[in-house]
Amino acid sequence: MWLSVQDSLLPGADTIERMRAAAVMGFDAVELRSGELLSAPPWLARHAGQLPTRVSSICTNPQQDPVVEERDVRDSRLAAWRDLIRIAGDLGARGLVMVPIRRPHRLPDLSPLYTSSDLELALLYRILEDLVPAAERAGVALWIEPLNFYEAMLVSNISKALEICRDFHSPSLRLMADTFHMNIMEPDPLGSLRTAAPYLGHVHLSDSNRQLPGRGHLVFRDILATLDSIGFTGYGAIEAMPPADLEADTAASLLYLRRAMHEASSGAPPGPAQ
Repeated sequence: MWLSVQDSLLPGADTIERMRAAAVMGFDAVELRSGELLSAPPWLARHAGQLPTRVSSICTNPQQDPVVEERDVRDSRLAAWRDLIRIAGDLGARGLVMVPIRRPHRLPDLSPLYTSSDLELALLYRILEDLVPAAERAGVALWIEPLNFYEAMLVSNISKALEICRDFHSPSLRLMADTFHMNIMEPDPLGSLRTAAPYLGHVHLSDSNRQLPGRGHLVFRDILATLDSIGFTGYGAIEAMPPADLEADTAASLLYLRRAMHEASSGAPPGPAQ
């Protein structure tokens, strides 16, 4: 597994400076944010081979969630998704994180004909029928992210994301696992990772309190050992609330994860982040 980090957790005045900081710290790649990429200068993609480090992935925000009731808003968001898919391909990213719809938004409840979930799922499938072939052509993947029930209702666990991926049978539609959300929603998080193995494309690493790995109660040694046991070869990207000292604290979390990876293979418990 390779280790990446969201650029919001890195010091620097712009994308390039933050990528340089990630390279100096020892990260394998950086996860970029969709909002900045959509307004980024065109040369960023044109000079992808000269960037300070690799781009692992693109993380979208609520303004890109594709399942939305208003037709004009939905059309605008789908256009942004097509742009992001193209940008991901140009940057050599493996994929893009997709949250279909999150609270407080819901489509109308037309029971007994259709529930809100029925309509949302049907609309998501129609959207994916358009976006998945575009992702296939670009050589990237869309990763469905389950959020905990307090943040989303349609896809709130690994099982639901797995069901969607199985229905499409495409290498460009996979799911991602977020350790923070799994800690809330999955009765057996490690078992869920094993179940998701054939469709697991990406992982977000965040501790139980949404802080950097090593600052909560999750045992990352066991998480990383499980990912290794299922043959996961994608990226684990740190996603967390920005700490007080971006440079020192993010570097310490990377050190903690590297140590946990090593100790997972030796069976020794990982020590605290420094």
